[in-house]
Amino acid sequence: MGIDRAAILRRAWAWAKADAAFTWVYDWTPGATYGQRRATTAAERRAVFAKHLRAAWANHKAAVTRAAVPSPLALVATADLRAEVVTLENSDARLGWARQERISTLRRELAQRAA
Repeated sequence: MGIDRAAILRRAWAWAKADAAFTWVYDWTPGATYGQRRATTAAERRAVFAKHLRAAWANHKAAVTRAAVPSPLALVATADLRAEVVTLENSDARLGWARQERISTLRRELAQRAA
């Protein structure tokens, strides 16, 4: 997985625009406008964007790290995965948290193989 800088910047920009601090802030400096809402300055908007750019970059690095770790199910045949999903779905026993998590993991692996 390569570095897609445009995608990182798009994500950071979307997060910054969604952040309320990008548009307005409260003025807590002593004076007549104490506690009133005001528009952000360019420096404040740059700081908000920088915060979200760092977060987007960290998010991308975490995704690359997760993708680099091979799945323990990578060596299991697709037919065996499908059979286990069917077995878990059709079992008479109540689906607890562990079984639901197992089905989700198997389905995720099957979806990744199909993509």
